[in-house]
Amino acid sequence: LAIRQQQKKDGSVFDPARFWDSVGYFYATGTADQTLTDPFLATASMPGSSAAARDLSDLRSEIPQLIPENCTACGSCWINCPESALPVTVQDVASFIKTGIADCQQRGHSVIQLQRVADPLGKVAYRIFAADELREHRTLGSLLDAAFAQLVEKMNLTDDALATLQGEFAPLSEMVRHFPIVRTKTFFDDPQQQQKNSGMMFSLTVNPSSCSACGGCVRVCPENALEMVAQNEDIIASYRRNWQFSMSLPENSIEQMSTFVTEENPISNGYLMMNRRVYHS
Repeated sequence: LAIRQQQKKDGSVFDPARFWDSVGYFYATGTADQTLTDPFLATASMPGSSAAARDLSDLRSEIPQLIPENCTACGSCWINCPESALPVTVQDVASFIKTGIADCQQRGHSVIQLQRVADPLGKVAYRIFAADELREHRTLGSLLDAAFAQLVEKMNLTDDALATLQGEFAPLSEMVRHFPIVRTKTFFDDPQQQQKNSGMMFSLTVNPSSCSACGGCVRVCPENALEMVAQNEDIIASYRRNWQFSMSLPENSIEQMSTFVTEENPISNGYLMMNRRVYHS
C-alpha cells in the first residue's frame, strides 16, 4: 500500500513501484528464481520505501497484542517502534461505518438497506460507547453488533425485511469483528464534554508484515496496554484485516492532529504521526 501511494513514479532507481515490479514481487511470491536481468539490481541499489514490501511474518514466533481497556493513547509505543509497525488513527463512528460499508460493497456484497440505516446505526453506536464506562466494547465489531441489535428492535421490521438487513450487516460485522477501539480522555471524553457527540475513537493496529517482534512497544508502554502473544495463522489473518481496514479509513490531517498537541505534553507531538503520509514516510 505504501508503494502504491507513491506520488511520483518515474521508472528510475529511486522509484519503489518499479523496484517492486521488477524485484520485490518475485521475492514476495517465492519466485525469486524468475527475476529478470535488471540493470538497477546489478548496482545493488534500493529505493526509499522499498522496505514496506518486505513481509516479516515468517521470521517471528510472537507479536504484540493491544489491551484496549488499558490504553490511554499516550503515543509511547508508536513513536518508539523502529519498524513503524503500529499505525494509529482516531475516527468518529460514522467514518468507521461508512468505510466498512464501502469495503463491503467493493467486495460484491449488497448494502442497499444497510446504507439506509447507516446514520441511525452510528447514532446508536455512539450512545452505547459514550455510556460504556466499564469499557466493555473493545472492538468495533462488538460495538456495532450491540448497536444493530438495539436499532432493529426499534424498527419493527417484517421478517423478510429483517432477514435482508441482517444479511447485509453480517459481512460488515465480520470485517470489523476484531478491529480494536479505545475510549480515551484525549480523543473522546474531553471533546465530548466540550461538545456533545464530538468524541472520537482511537485505534491502534499492528502491521504483521512490518513488525519484527522486538518487544520495544511492550517495554515502553506505561499502562501495560501491550503484551507479546504467540503468533498463529488466525492472528496474522486478523491483523492483516485490521491493518487493511485502518489504511482505508479517512486521513487524519496534520491540521486536525495539531489541535491535540500541547507544550505541557511533549510526547503529544507523536499524534502528528497519525497522518498516513507521515506513517508511510
